[in-house]
Amino acid sequence: MFTKYNFAIGGLLPSDPDALPPFAAGVLIAPDRTAETDGHQIVIVTSPESQPTLFPNPEGMEDAENFTPFLMDRESALSIAKVMPKRDPDAPENSMAMLDVSTEAESDSTLAVIGDIRRQILKSIKRDASKFPNIDAVVPRIEDARFEIRFNADILVPVLRLFQKFAGDGASMSTITMRLYEAHAGVRIDADGPEQKMIAVVMPLRSVETVSEAPEGVAVGVEG
Repeated sequence: MFTKYNFAIGGLLPSDPDALPPFAAGVLIAPDRTAETDGHQIVIVTSPESQPTLFPNPEGMEDAENFTPFLMDRESALSIAKVMPKRDPDAPENSMAMLDVSTEAESDSTLAVIGDIRRQILKSIKRDASKFPNIDAVVPRIEDARFEIRFNADILVPVLRLFQKFAGDGASMSTITMRLYEAHAGVRIDADGPEQKMIAVVMPLRSVETVSEAPEGVAVGVEG
């Protein structure tokens, strides 16, 4: 089973499949996760715990623990993400999709999405995933980190979006610089525009280890 977030990551892939080598031109669909990479970034979304009692098996589909991983084309992944609602704690079955593994030997795969009002069966083009990059080899291990900083995504993401627009205005590529200091210190973000500079400091969330040291406040500014 999967949620919309397992498929929404397809939007990070180039719309032109020729921009990627064949072995990476799609979303990897595996029993325990989905993943995508364009060679510059990797995003992995784990699969939710299987809940067959919450999701009636449509048209003879049966719950299975394993299937052969394959690549789903970008368009199919985004189409599935578009029709799936956000997770509803009171009705988790309405925000999950089930993969029909009986299509394993075929050229496309069937996914069922069920909801209170709609039920859709989608066909997805399958690509061979046997040569998909070994993404686990390049994902740093959590235990190897020197320190970690946690942020409120609702604060950090809007700041980064503003920097994206500022740094990309009139430029061929938007570039920002992030400087990390200590686990309890704010992260400094800088970008140069045509005639201006943008500077931000985003404070991390407090943790048990750093609560007594964490400074107060957030500083954001634009210099002319």
